[in-house]
Amino acid sequence: MRTIDCQRTFSIFVLTTLVLVASSLGTVREVPAQFATIQAALDVSITADTICVAPGRYHEFLVCSTNTLMLTGWHSGDTLEEFRTILDPIPMGLDTPSVAVFSGDSIRINNFAFYNRPEMREPDWPTRVGGIRHTGLSLFVTNCLFDSVSRAIHADHCIKATHCVFRGCLWHCLYPSNEGVVYADNCSFEGSRWWLVYGTSGSTIRNCTFRRSEPGGTHLLQLHGRDIEVSGCTFGPSEHGFSILPIFPQGNCRISECVFEDISGTPTVIEISLDCPEAADTPIEVRNNIFRDCRGVVAYGGTNPIGLGCQSQNAGYLGVVRNNLFVDGTGIQTAPGVGIGGSVELYDNIFQNLVSNEYANVYATARPNDTIYARGNQFLLPGVGAHSAGAYFDASENWWGDSTGPFHPSLNPDGLGTEVGNGVIFEPWLTVHPDSADTNSNSIEQPVLLPNEYSLSAFPNPFNATTMLSIRVAKPGEYEVALYDVTGRETAKLFNGSIVAAHDVKINAETFATGIYFARLVGEERELAVVKLVLLK
Repeated sequence: MRTIDCQRTFSIFVLTTLVLVASSLGTVREVPAQFATIQAALDVSITADTICVAPGRYHEFLVCSTNTLMLTGWHSGDTLEEFRTILDPIPMGLDTPSVAVFSGDSIRINNFAFYNRPEMREPDWPTRVGGIRHTGLSLFVTNCLFDSVSRAIHADHCIKATHCVFRGCLWHCLYPSNEGVVYADNCSFEGSRWWLVYGTSGSTIRNCTFRRSEPGGTHLLQLHGRDIEVSGCTFGPSEHGFSILPIFPQGNCRISECVFEDISGTPTVIEISLDCPEAADTPIEVRNNIFRDCRGVVAYGGTNPIGLGCQSQNAGYLGVVRNNLFVDGTGIQTAPGVGIGGSVELYDNIFQNLVSNEYANVYATARPNDTIYARGNQFLLPGVGAHSAGAYFDASENWWGDSTGPFHPSLNPDGLGTEVGNGVIFEPWLTVHPDSADTNSNSIEQPVLLPNEYSLSAFPNPFNATTMLSIRVAKPGEYEVALYDVTGRETAKLFNGSIVAAHDVKINAETFATGIYFARLVGEERELAVVKLVLLK
């Protein structure tokens, strides 16, 4: 299998085209002024040629093997129909593969509209793509319209689509096989039955819209690999069906500045799943997105805006959820905010007007080796803000809607803020709104000391090589922290000195063996706190 750098290929294509045109090696071939059909012009084309096609409806199936070729209409494919250059094939039997088949490298198609007849739209035969089939290195499509095409673009390697409209895709809009890369910018995708766009490592999806044309179907966008970006996109409306955006990140992936709205009866909007032990330092970051009106339906369950989970029972770090807005959502047998099955960091998110018949806005599953670390979030009424069924969940220094903190029937019965579930460390909490100018260390509530006034916690935990150990003490003094293995043998001295209230220590375990360790806080000639650490290599 060839590994292709699409951006590099695109740059080479542009440079090559300019050089060849400048050298008068490329020829502009006009249809129908010089050639009666598009295929006739393609048959005589050579490298760096441009086939320019006037507006009209062309009943053709196109086949071409020329490299570095441009096929262009006069006007954008989504303009008024009388100005479009339209490929509308006449059905020629069940063996018809597609509207256009290109095997050359670096093919550019501009300003075309692709229509399919009913006979072309039944995807029972895998060879009948219906749209463009490309087997070369890179395909670049700009200002095109694909209307009622089973699989609009099927390419073996790289696809770059810009300012294109995909309507009524019955299967895939963009499908790069052979682990190909997708670049989509300012495109509109609408369809049913199957995922609309699929991309692997290096894919970038920007400023696009995704919606289902009918209830049901599978994913709108599916991604797998590393170095993936989804930004500035809009998803919805979508009714029933599978997860909107499943992603299997392997490092340096980001979903940002997107809007997910009017989504119902879907198990999960963004479904993040990976093999945690093999995860990169930060597999994925989900930030600055809006999840509005994501609602469950009794008959179908749902809808969980973000679900993060390890594919196995192995513990591991999933990523960061930062500065997102979750508003006006309902969960049926699921969390209406974030569902977690691994170690995750949550910063500066807002959970507002979310309700569920069973789960908290942020729900951590019963995985005792996982760690959830939440800071600066706003858990607002109604519903339960956070709950852990077994994972270590540190949700201190968050805003719960009131200066008295979250309501908990036994740990904080006088709290007037959003209710907090069991298994969550919520003290100290913010006593003023995070957007207040007075958010500093003095604004954190100093509660009545509970039996766990001395504490140790680590993030991430489990960890690979390094983790950060947080030490909290009830009063200033001299303290010592040491690390022990499961046999009780001291492995390392982590800290020995003065602590006023809190202190962080970075643990570097590169030379340690995989296994379970215990960090112990000692002061006043007695053991004050212990935390279990799981080292995975």
